[in-house]
Amino acid sequence: MISALLSAGWRLLPATRVSDPGCGLKLVRRTALEAITIPPGVKGFSFGAEVLVRMTRNGARLAEIPVRWTDDDAGRIRLGKAARDYARAWWRLFWKN
Repeated sequence: MISALLSAGWRLLPATRVSDPGCGLKLVRRTALEAITIPPGVKGFSFGAEVLVRMTRNGARLAEIPVRWTDDDAGRIRLGKAARDYARAWWRLFWKN
C-alpha cells in the first residue's frame, strides 16, 4: 500500500514515465547517467528514483522489465526517513528544477 502511494507520487512529477521508481533494481547506460546533473547531497532511499526522473527529463529512453519480488525479513525500510528523502527529492524535482 505504501509503495503504491509513493510510486503514485513520483508519477505526478512532470515528464516522469516510470511506473515503479522505488524498485531497487536498475541498469543504466553510463552515457545517460553522465549526461545529468545530480545535486550534492542526493542520497538515501530516493536516490535511484530521482536519477530515473532526471534521466527521463533529459531524454533518456527507459525500458521497464517486470521482476518477481519476494519479501525478505532481513531488509527493513524506516518509513519516516524514506518519507523525508522522498519529500526532499520531490521538492528538488518539482519546484526547484
